[in-house]
Amino acid sequence: MRITRRTLFLSVLCFTVMTRIACAQAVPEEARRHMVRGQAAVEMAKSTADYEAAARELEMAKHLAPQWPEVYHDLGLLYEKTGNYDGAIENFRGYLKLVPSSPDAAKVQETIYKLEYKRDRNNIDGIWKTVVNETTVTCDPAGYQTGRGAWLSSVFVIDDLVLEFRKNPEGDRVRVLSSRLRVPSLPDGTYVPVKRDEETIKIFGATMFTCTDAVQSDHCPWEGTFVLTQVSANVLEGTLDVKGAGWHRVSWSKEKDEFTSFQCTGKIVLRRK
Repeated sequence: MRITRRTLFLSVLCFTVMTRIACAQAVPEEARRHMVRGQAAVEMAKSTADYEAAARELEMAKHLAPQWPEVYHDLGLLYEKTGNYDGAIENFRGYLKLVPSSPDAAKVQETIYKLEYKRDRNNIDGIWKTVVNETTVTCDPAGYQTGRGAWLSSVFVIDDLVLEFRKNPEGDRVRVLSSRLRVPSLPDGTYVPVKRDEETIKIFGATMFTCTDAVQSDHCPWEGTFVLTQVSANVLEGTLDVKGAGWHRVSWSKEKDEFTSFQCTGKIVLRRK
């Protein structure tokens, strides 16, 4: 095949000027299909799971068309939106590697610098424990600290609250660790996604186990919502709203207890161990 000056010019034009539109002949149709599916998932997204589904579609498109700049750019935007800064940085760098002379190269590089700062500033990986003397959470009913209430009431949830944050390719995850000092047999909570909104860390549906074999399993686990901000490298503070069941002393004179529903709300401070 004879390569003319015009053919060479069009090839360069396709690679450098059309910064976010891949050359038609270079992108398999199946890759385009996954790209469009991912874009549709973003448009319809209402939850973290929806954005994760969109990311899977775009990652498949990238796998099928690894030289397609647009898919790297869209993945960068998607991961930036979901707080997966490492994923966003990696894909924006991949975009610049493919189209280093694109008109938006400088802007994308600036975005990378900002994401690097956010990643470093908002690194929450590790174990975080309640700072009891700085936490002002109240429960209704109040619960108590003696007898079986120390094992099963609201006191267990607040005083022994420990969060474990872990990174993964889809973004931060968190779970509530159970107190091994009080009840060694209790399971830890399951990992749930961490939703970021700028500096705010939102956690929904975090489970925590407070029940022993003496309590029916359907009374467990408790479920909590956290809205936190990283105020320093090793301190998180914000609010929590936890609901569950536990023991409540309804009569001290008769030492009568009842198992009832609790709700605990207020300010919480966590420190990285």
